[in-house]
Amino acid sequence: MPIAPQALVNQFIREGGTGKIAAVISPAKPSVTEAALLFDPGANFNGVSTPWQNGGRMTGRGVDLELNYQLQTGFGTFTSLTRASYLEDFMFGFKGDFRGWHVAGQSNNDVIEGAFFGQVTGGDGWMRWKGTELIDWTWKNWTLDWTVHYLAGFREEPARTGLNHQPVDGHERLHYVNATWFNDASLSYSFIFAPPVESQPVAGYSKGGKEVIKSKEGKEIESTASYSMPCWKTVLNNTTLTVGVLDIFGEDPPTELGFEQGNSTKYPGFNYDNLGRFVYGKLTKKF
Repeated sequence: MPIAPQALVNQFIREGGTGKIAAVISPAKPSVTEAALLFDPGANFNGVSTPWQNGGRMTGRGVDLELNYQLQTGFGTFTSLTRASYLEDFMFGFKGDFRGWHVAGQSNNDVIEGAFFGQVTGGDGWMRWKGTELIDWTWKNWTLDWTVHYLAGFREEPARTGLNHQPVDGHERLHYVNATWFNDASLSYSFIFAPPVESQPVAGYSKGGKEVIKSKEGKEIESTASYSMPCWKTVLNNTTLTVGVLDIFGEDPPTELGFEQGNSTKYPGFNYDNLGRFVYGKLTKKF
């Protein structure tokens, strides 16, 4: 991470230009590891050169799980696909901070993180559990998909109003962002047609969609002439119609206040949207 430019300017002023922050006058250039203030030949301030520095450390520990199961029955094939992630621990520590902040199950914009992990007004957190369950049923030309999405809840600290942002009475003000279950589903039907096949082809009639003719030697051969299906079957062949619903039960995202109650949307905007129940249709044609 870079050193904040204003911090370099303040240090340069405190040291009177004779300390660690060098003054570099154009056309001279600072090295890539040198923190410096830049000036033009007329001694006018031109900018700041700030090197990259180690911002701290982060470690995460968890597990990803997946389970796939399929059952074939007389009324279709059922498939279950379960995917889940568990975050056992997430720890970070800034440079010079020998304490490790363990934040699994918490928001990522409390006072201890600031804006280090993203915008503080967006709404996000380190959830311990998240996962999806997909149940698929196929029978003949029908397909039904049902998906369940799970996002665990997490704690947030909406405000610290004491000195140096410490709790006035020694207690944190915590708010729990609720866990959610959202359901989606879709139903599809595919039109699949195949030309009829003669079990005992006769000369002049179809054989696998091709005409059977006789050669001069009396042998049966297939001509290159193909017999097409009726027009309506040709148009609909390999066409799939789909209807679906997102957020079947019309559930709202959970409430998240944000640090100093600064979340303008009042829900975790990086994980949810406010679309609500959404019904759609889709037509797919393969040529």
